[in-house]
Amino acid sequence: MSMPKVDPVDEMLPPARLATLGLQHVLVMYAGAIAVPLIVGRALQLSPEQVALLISADLFVCGIVSLIQSFGMTKWFGVKLPVMMGVTFASVGPMVAMANAQPGVEGARIIFGAIIGAGIVAMLIAPVMGRLLRFFPPVVTGTILAIIGISLMRVGVGWAMGGPAFLAQRTDVPKLVEMVESVPTFVLGGAGLVMFGMVAATGIRILTNVDFKTNKFNLYIVAISIGAGLIPLVAPRWTQQMAHGLHPLLESGILLTSITAVVLNFYFNGGKADEAGAIEAAKTAEAH
Repeated sequence: MSMPKVDPVDEMLPPARLATLGLQHVLVMYAGAIAVPLIVGRALQLSPEQVALLISADLFVCGIVSLIQSFGMTKWFGVKLPVMMGVTFASVGPMVAMANAQPGVEGARIIFGAIIGAGIVAMLIAPVMGRLLRFFPPVVTGTILAIIGISLMRVGVGWAMGGPAFLAQRTDVPKLVEMVESVPTFVLGGAGLVMFGMVAATGIRILTNVDFKTNKFNLYIVAISIGAGLIPLVAPRWTQQMAHGLHPLLESGILLTSITAVVLNFYFNGGKADEAGAIEAAKTAEAH
């Protein structure tokens, strides 16, 4: 009697392969989990010790959320899948804009408060997010990912042109975090350029599956949205005549691109769902 075929999702791999894939998953997560607090911490002009503590807190929270996602916590939290939660680069642009507007510890408090508020809003709208996915087809998600990578390039270039920033020896700072923070800035800049370039490349790969031949509006969506997102990069002072409270929003090319792409896509293409395109885009991003 033949054994029933196991779906690849439920297949139990050999221990050696599980260990290798698990380590790979952790390393991929670790790169983003240390890069984001490094970018934000240095944009806030925090001391090396404070940046190191920020990295430690980031990794600690990533571990907690990974456990919640893997094992679940009530029926409302956790996907109950073996996933490793990391940090998204999508929020780096707004956080750096806030850091530039208000550096130091006070700026960090503002960012933390904004993150808490955004988390609460995200939980409240989670039940309806499935209905909103039709407003984010590949032409929108690909464009947003591309501008995320492009916008963060200037951070990598700035690091690459900088000098070393070594951490003073502290007995209360974990050695691994101390080693990460003590890496010379130009080394982080080179790694950042590769990482951010890969983010942009993922967006471009998603856009290759978009129908530009029979739907000319898609080309307009991408062109105008990326153009809007590049405004803060090519003209950093374009908001100087506007209300100061709007600067953190208008200085984010990622936010400008996101709003422009969603609005233009709804105007030209309507709110029709493109499930096949979304699935293909997800496969492309995952393969990357």
